[in-house]
Amino acid sequence: MTPFITSKKGKLEKLTLFKYKLTEDVIRQTEQCEKFKNWLIKYDDIKLYDLNSNGFKTFQAMKDESTWQYNFESSIEIFAPFENTQQISSYISFLIRNALEKKYQRFLIENVHVTDTIDLSPFVLKKAIEYNVELFNDGELFVHFLPTTKITSPNNISYSYLQGLKSKFIRPVEDIEISLIESQRYRRLKVDLFSQEELEKSQKFINEHENVLATFNYHFIASYSPEIFGKVVKETIKDIDKSIFYLQDKLSYINFEGFFNFQEKPFHRINIHHFGNENNLVIGDNKFVNKQSAAYYSGMFRPANNCVIIPVLVDNYRDSNFSELINRFNKNSELFELLEPIRVDSKLDSRFDELISIKRKSKKKFLAAIFTEYQQPNDFVEPLKKSKTSFQLYLGAIDNFKLSNFTVKCLEKLGGQLSIINDTAENENTYFVGIDLGHSQNDRGKFSNLALVFFDNKGNFIHSAINKNLDRNEAISSEVIWSCFASFRKYLKENNLPFPEKLVIHRDGKLHLDDIKSIVKQSKKQLNVDNVEVLEIIKHGYPVFACFDLGAYMNLKSGDCFLYKNYAILITNIQADEKNAIINPIIVKHKIGVDSMEKLTKQVYWFSRIYTNNLYNSTRLPATTLKANNIVGTSLKIHQATYEG
Repeated sequence: MTPFITSKKGKLEKLTLFKYKLTEDVIRQTEQCEKFKNWLIKYDDIKLYDLNSNGFKTFQAMKDESTWQYNFESSIEIFAPFENTQQISSYISFLIRNALEKKYQRFLIENVHVTDTIDLSPFVLKKAIEYNVELFNDGELFVHFLPTTKITSPNNISYSYLQGLKSKFIRPVEDIEISLIESQRYRRLKVDLFSQEELEKSQKFINEHENVLATFNYHFIASYSPEIFGKVVKETIKDIDKSIFYLQDKLSYINFEGFFNFQEKPFHRINIHHFGNENNLVIGDNKFVNKQSAAYYSGMFRPANNCVIIPVLVDNYRDSNFSELINRFNKNSELFELLEPIRVDSKLDSRFDELISIKRKSKKKFLAAIFTEYQQPNDFVEPLKKSKTSFQLYLGAIDNFKLSNFTVKCLEKLGGQLSIINDTAENENTYFVGIDLGHSQNDRGKFSNLALVFFDNKGNFIHSAINKNLDRNEAISSEVIWSCFASFRKYLKENNLPFPEKLVIHRDGKLHLDDIKSIVKQSKKQLNVDNVEVLEIIKHGYPVFACFDLGAYMNLKSGDCFLYKNYAILITNIQADEKNAIINPIIVKHKIGVDSMEKLTKQVYWFSRIYTNNLYNSTRLPATTLKANNIVGTSLKIHQATYEG
């Protein structure tokens, strides 16, 4: 078996920089100086390496050697280990982009280049190559390549194009949006076709900008035309063989000669670590297992106790083996009741009166397990919300796998717990922390929500803290971290839990240097913790991650991982069982701390295996960042089947 990634590996030995000094004239004129510095930062043709109060350095010589604002000083060479790797990575991306643009057109301002277009009127399908650069301090680097697909409108659309799309829908469809993008400064506007207010905004946007393009996701295309959606799926490059052959073919036309000592072979062979073979989950009867679905036989780790579940069958919904599954998963429970099912008529305003009456007489935790074959209106469960009756909704025909997952969700909602992690190689004084920022807007403007979620060393969810309506940016201020850690400290004290001696931070997405400083500072100030590990959990920027075995390309397994210095590509979820489709791993980056990358990545893997939303299909993200992501979610929510996660 030969594992590999669809990446070029190279080595950057040195770089030549051009050093310029700001003139006394421009420094004296504060406003002019700031404008000039801002121009240096934002002007795309200038490849800036460094900027300070006295001067700047660039990767390429300025067009004019000297002006009234600056004078050329010298050219200098820098060698590994490199400090400003983020800026150097951006410059390498620029060079890769130039090489690709000689053959393939760039898509907007993304690191995506279109190789083929297919007319699917009124849409255009664009097959493309996406790339991402990973540079390490010692100068070693990867350029990852991945096949991707973009679905767009023709160029330079008019408002009538949107009207034409809307006219094809017989009735409004919830939760479908399109994005409008203008070609000058690449401003974007999200539009709901069934919102008159947003349509008016889109008309103004199109009228005010030249060459507006619309982009669409799969959900929109499927809702618009199942026939066109079928063609999109057929043409989309997701099959593992087709993906690899596509990249080999398209990249063969690109001249990478002289690029950072790239290896000659098209892709990079790797060694892999295996994290998924251990029985590191604990379920009922204290049984150690590899998959949480084994609880079907042994029950949940912690059953739901002192509570009541009542099945509710809507209209003519037939009874199921729900009670049998409850008994399987909730073994060894105490003071648990499963009531006889009741049937309700969805058309009656009084449909839930009997249920609410039963709930009010109960002195235990209470949950209604509602089974409905068809999608119900948004106000269907309003009486339950008003009466504060907890419920879980099952939509569609009975399927034993889906029903098992639904059963576990019901029991967890009442305090049960499916599984824990047996060994994270940490003691009870270590806590795992997930961090995420969610962005949205309302009538008051754009804003962000920041959430921190806390888990113990066994994967038990302990506490969450959220700060709402923050200034919309990706920075995490020291003050916000302070309040979240203060909330956590208070919770530990009130519940007599061990105080932390170590924190393992999982950030959903990338961290700025100031973010890391804020986390470390407040860990010490609020929690008296010096031992802090900080990881980035990134959902994009990966290559195809596969192997060649017995004459065929194949996927690797859940838990397989490529480790390289402080960087990892990790396969987390059950998607690895889909042998013909390329998988979506996650990227893990170790930003600060002393633990080994192997230990930290293994922890990330097992946090993706504990139950968060699905019994048989574990999640792609670890519970830490997934929980934080769910808490800060600010998008429009709709009713959908809860068993699907």
